[in-house]
Amino acid sequence: MEFETALRQMQSILQPDKSFDLEERRLVIGGRAAALWFVDAMTKDEVVERLFSHFLSLSPSDLRGLSAEDFSQRHIPYTAATPQADATLAAEQVLAGQTVLLLEGLESFLVIDLRLYPTRTLKEPEEDRVLLGAHDGFGEAIKTNIALVRRRVRSTKMRVHHQVLGEKSQTDVAVCWLEGVARQADIDVLLRRLDAVDLQSLSLGHESLSEGLVKPRWWNPFPIFRYTERPDRAAAALAEGKILLMVDNSPIVSMLPTALPDFSQDTNEYYFGPTVGTFLRWMRTAILLLSLFLIPIWYAADIYPTPDRWKIFWELMIAELVLDAVKLATLHTPSSMGSAFGILGTLLLGEFAVKNDLFGEGVLLLMAFQSVATFAQPSFPLGYTFKFYRLLMTIGAALLGWWGFAVALLLMLITAATTKTLGGKGYLYPFIPFDGQALRRLLFRRRAHRDNT
Repeated sequence: MEFETALRQMQSILQPDKSFDLEERRLVIGGRAAALWFVDAMTKDEVVERLFSHFLSLSPSDLRGLSAEDFSQRHIPYTAATPQADATLAAEQVLAGQTVLLLEGLESFLVIDLRLYPTRTLKEPEEDRVLLGAHDGFGEAIKTNIALVRRRVRSTKMRVHHQVLGEKSQTDVAVCWLEGVARQADIDVLLRRLDAVDLQSLSLGHESLSEGLVKPRWWNPFPIFRYTERPDRAAAALAEGKILLMVDNSPIVSMLPTALPDFSQDTNEYYFGPTVGTFLRWMRTAILLLSLFLIPIWYAADIYPTPDRWKIFWELMIAELVLDAVKLATLHTPSSMGSAFGILGTLLLGEFAVKNDLFGEGVLLLMAFQSVATFAQPSFPLGYTFKFYRLLMTIGAALLGWWGFAVALLLMLITAATTKTLGGKGYLYPFIPFDGQALRRLLFRRRAHRDNT
C-alpha cells in the first residue's frame, strides 16, 4: 500500500480538519512515516500514551521485513489489532470508536481496539423495579450490555451475532441466543429481516430498528416487541429459548419472539416463592382485565345513578383525556415540582370537580382505579393498547348498547389473532394454537428446576 495515496484516501473520507473531535496524528515510527486517526472522546487515553511511547522507541531494524500482521503481533501488545486493506471500511471503524494506524511499508491499515464509550453509571431501571434481587440495569453501551448477560449465562452455547445497520448512523446491533435452546427457524427469520433492513439511521435505537424489522400497521396498536432493561430478566429469557436483540446507544433489549400472554409476566414474581408469585400474577392479570372491561361494561349495563347516559359518556371521554394530559405533564415536570403538581391534579379532579358537577363520583372512582391499574402491569405499550380498545368498546356501547360492545370486542380479538410476529407460534399462543402445558406455565409460577429457570 502506497503511503501517500492511502493517507489522502483517509483524509478525504474522514476530513478531520472539519470535525472538532476527529484527531489525526502524524508520527515517525522506526524511521518511517505514520498516521493515526481516532475520535478523541471514545479512546482510552492511557493506552494511547503507552502505544505512542512504544512506537517512538522503535528503530528501523525493529520493522525490517514485517507485514501488518507481524507488526500487530510484535508491537501492539496492549490490545487487539486487525489489518484492514479498504480505506472506507477503516474510516468507518474510526467513527465506531476504533483507532486506525497507517504505517509506511505495511500492506494495509491496522485497526486497533482502543474504544472507550461514554456511559452512565449502571442502575436499576425506573420502570422495572423489584423488591428483591439484582438492582443493576442495562446502559447505552452494547458491549457492556452483552457482558451483563454473559455474567449470568456462562454457557459456551451462547452465540452473539454482530451487524451494523443504518447507512448514516452505522449503528451496532447484536443478536444473542443459546444454541440448541432457541428455535433455529426463529433465528433464521430474524437474521433475514435484519439483512433486509433499509434505514438511513437508527437514531432512536430499539424503536427505529423495530419499525425497520416489522412494518407497523396504523390500525393495530398491539405491541410486537417485548422490552426489558433488566439483565436478569434478559438472561432468564435467553435460557427459556428467547432471542435477545440489542442496539447500541439504547438500554432497552428486545426479547423475541413475543406472544400477547408474555406481557402479563413480571420480574417480581420470580423473586418470590411459587405461591406468592402465582398470586401476584393472578392479581396483575385480574387488574389488567378490569382495566379493559370495567368501564365499558359499567356503561353498557346502565348501572350509573343518573338517567342521562350521554352526559356520563362525555364525562368518561373527557376524564380519559384529562388523565392523559396529567400523565404527559407529569412526565415533563421537574422532579422538584412533582409533589406540588400531584396535589394540584388531585384538587382539580377531586372534590372541586364533584362539587361543581363536572364529573360524577362514579366516573371519578373508575378513573382513579384506571390510573392505578395502568401502572400495575409492566408493559406501557400494552396499557395504551387496552386504553384504545376500552374507548372503542365504550363508544360502541354508547351507540349500540351491548351489540356495540360485542362488535368492538370482536374487532379487538380479530386484530390480536391476526397480529404477525417475528417467528414464534403466534401472537395468542398458548391459546391459539392451544398448548395446555404452556398455559399451565403461564397461569402458575412454577418452582425452579432443571427445565425451568
